[in-house]
Order: sequence, then C-alpha cells, then structure tokens
Amino acid sequence: MNTAVHLLDRMLVVTVCCAAFGAGCSAEKFKTAEVRGTVTLEGTPVEGVSVEFEPVRTGAEIPPTAYGSTDAEGKYRLTRVGGKGGRPGAVVGMNIVRVSAPEGSSAKVHPHYADEGAFQYEVKAGPNIFDIDLMKNPLATGRKAGRE
Repeated sequence: MNTAVHLLDRMLVVTVCCAAFGAGCSAEKFKTAEVRGTVTLEGTPVEGVSVEFEPVRTGAEIPPTAYGSTDAEGKYRLTRVGGKGGRPGAVVGMNIVRVSAPEGSSAKVHPHYADEGAFQYEVKAGPNIFDIDLMKNPLATGRKAGRE
C-alpha cells in the first residue's frame, strides 16, 4: 500500500476516534510544545512531504498525533489532531516520526521513512526545531536515522 495513503488512513482513524470518543482523546490532557523544522533530501529542501509525530504511549490514553507538511523551502510546523484539534504543537515526550510523500507529489521520499521507528525525537517543553535530513537510499548506507 502506498505509504502516503497509509498515513492518510491513520489520520482519518485518529480523527474519527477523537470525534467519537472525545473525552478519551482530549489533547488538553497532554502537554504540548511547538515543533518546526526543515526536511531535506541529502541537503536539498524537499517540498510537499508530510511529517507525522506520533507520541509513544505511556498509559491507557491515546495522545494526539501531530502533522505538518513542507513548503517550498522544506520547512514544516506541526499541528496536533485530537480533542479540539487543529492546535499548534506536538505532545511533549518521545515521538515516532514518519516522513512520506503524498500520492501525486513530485517529492521522492524512500518508503523507509514512513515506517514505524525510522526516526524518534524527544519533544521538550518550549520551542523545538527538528531538521530532518533524508537520504535517497537509507538502507544501502546502514546510517541510523535521527534519534535524539
């Protein structure tokens, strides 16, 4: 299945669950912080890719996932989904980060970056900047992707 379609399916499921069971998915129950950065492909900014920060669950409640997309300069800013939704930021703590190119996008992103655990970043209180440098073929080099 196309990774961008898979990402959109996940976004839809999270949105529907939060709408149906709002109390159990309230974004206000989780501390959030501003997250922004730049996505590059071997140093060149990438336009039109999706960036997803999914908090690592530490309890029974499901924290809201945050999404963003890159502009012409490769810059993104995250907005979380859940509760009242559409609020800036991502949940404080460890997040699994996925990067994918939506169907029809001219961006060329290796499917590895949409996989579970390709990146993990720790969001801390206050502004966070996570610049993500992708490679054309990450599996050929054996380089570990962004763990901070």
